[in-house]
Amino acid sequence: MLMALDNLSDYDMLTFKLKEICLVSKTKEMYPLFNPKLLLSTVMITKHGNEMHMPEELQTLASDLWKNMMIPNACLDSYEKFVDAYLEWRTDDINDLKSSIEGGIESLSCIKENNEKDYADEQWNVAIDTSINVMKDKLGELEIFSKSPPSK
Repeated sequence: MLMALDNLSDYDMLTFKLKEICLVSKTKEMYPLFNPKLLLSTVMITKHGNEMHMPEELQTLASDLWKNMMIPNACLDSYEKFVDAYLEWRTDDINDLKSSIEGGIESLSCIKENNEKDYADEQWNVAIDTSINVMKDKLGELEIFSKSPPSK
């Protein structure tokens, strides 16, 4: 089952396969002491880590762990190091996303029309406010996400 993932390189197909409940369950059966979703994430990081701007150390740890998972009954002694590197990247990535969104909110706030002169100005401000509200919602989602890291 895991070997089939190893043969996939298409990002969308790999993402689709990684969501399959039976794959997660089978991985949990094979490695009951580890988080199966984190284990499965190693294939995505191995194949697409550069595209996702992941640190080289994390990509190396993921690749090593994934290779070991291809060997029946192999020891996964690099798991803890991988998880630590993953959680560090995850925290940094969430903080970077928050900063980008906050910068977008600030930029949009600066281009809002303070003296609405006509219907176009009014609609401009409605669009700005809508965009800001969407961004604030995403900040809230990131905040919730940041407080619920995956279990080791």
